[in-house]
Amino acid sequence: MVIQRKKGLKLKLFFFIVAMLSVSLFHFAIFWVYVNFDTVRLTFYRFDIISNGYVYNGLENYREIIQHTFIEHRTSDLNVFINTFRAIVVNLIILPIALITAYAFYKKVYGEKTFRVIFYLPSIISIVVQCSAFLAMFKTYTFEGVVNYGPYSKFFRLFGYAPEWLDRGVDGNMMWPLIYIFGIIAGLGTNVILMSSAMLRIPTSVTEAAELDGVGFYKELFTITLPLIMPTITTWITMIVASVFGFMMQPMLLTENTPGPDNKFNTIPWLIFAQVQDGANEPLIPAAASLGMILSLLIVPLVAFMRWLCNKFTPEVAF
Repeated sequence: MVIQRKKGLKLKLFFFIVAMLSVSLFHFAIFWVYVNFDTVRLTFYRFDIISNGYVYNGLENYREIIQHTFIEHRTSDLNVFINTFRAIVVNLIILPIALITAYAFYKKVYGEKTFRVIFYLPSIISIVVQCSAFLAMFKTYTFEGVVNYGPYSKFFRLFGYAPEWLDRGVDGNMMWPLIYIFGIIAGLGTNVILMSSAMLRIPTSVTEAAELDGVGFYKELFTITLPLIMPTITTWITMIVASVFGFMMQPMLLTENTPGPDNKFNTIPWLIFAQVQDGANEPLIPAAASLGMILSLLIVPLVAFMRWLCNKFTPEVAF
């Protein structure tokens, strides 16, 4: 009787585990396996208007993208690729700022807790709200015939500097600097918390010994703290390279969904989103899938190489 009860409990436990796992497996099969395999499949097809369906197209989609971008150097296509990799530039600028800021928090500078909250606020506020507020700082408004300027625009005008901050035309040259600045402000908080968490794991005995030996503020940063958090920095550098896959919302929202002439502000994720957001626009879907695959073929080996390179030069840390 006892043996039968144990078998019954094991059977119930088995079905419970299967039921719980089936939800995750079903989700994985539909939203990862199917989506990704279907994306790869679509790269070999084109939409035929006459038959109103997809027909096999071989490698033609890849050939057209490579030829237009890297052989003919078509400006609109080349800009999309160049703009996509600007995400790496933004994150590389963030890296030293986040490192120094996190170290200041780690050393308990005056007002550290207040500044920690301020730095983290952009991470919990919607990016749409942040972009709207950021644009309002530079916009020009006309109300009842009176021209009003945003706070930053008004400030710079005091010194005779009055560019067309939000000009998205051919002559506009301020939008990308503003996108860089916003990307740094919005992305700094999370990375500061990441660095701070890594520093807080350092044993206090190490820092106390350094203080007794007369190690200064900056010398401790570069000779003790930095080597001990290198595994975290290595992971973050890998994430920097992979950040190109998500570089869409910042330029799209700050330009108010205006790619500009010759895709001046467009990126590959934004272009793919624009091409597939309307399900009825089927002729563009194979091209969007091919563009995404080319980006993956470029970035995935680069991510793997950067991971290998960082691990090769990262000291083994155990504490």
